[in-house]
Amino acid sequence: MHRFLQTILVPVDFSDLAVDVIQMATNLATAFNSTIRLVHVIARQYPYYVGLEMGSEVLQDIQTEDMDKLENDLKAMELFIKQKGIKVTSGLLEGKKVSAIIEESNRIQADLIVIGSETLGLFSRTFLGSVSEGVLRKASCPVLIVQERDSQA
Repeated sequence: MHRFLQTILVPVDFSDLAVDVIQMATNLATAFNSTIRLVHVIARQYPYYVGLEMGSEVLQDIQTEDMDKLENDLKAMELFIKQKGIKVTSGLLEGKKVSAIIEESNRIQADLIVIGSETLGLFSRTFLGSVSEGVLRKASCPVLIVQERDSQA
């Protein structure tokens, strides 16, 4: 018999909203004895400045420092969740955000994706769409979108 909400995928972007996303996911994981898979998606690495003449070693050092910081931030979030007694794993994914999240969801057979909404301008919303909207459309499991709290509430 398959347990409801066995695995929850939680993509985070290290924004202020990530705290609310993690809180929602941990509440659900506690209630349903679920495992959390915490991920952050990074774009494929390209040189930062076109035309800037830097050696490839310098660019690689910069990218390595950035990756180390992201991994440390993700591990800190993982530790926070573990301290609540929840089983959790974490990892960095590389690629386009929506595709990477959907692929990871399918790979781990996620029962739920908990993701934050983004505050996008009209242009971005109209022509690009949001990551959460793309995940909602393409996911094969339910998606819970956590909205940013109203700062005036």
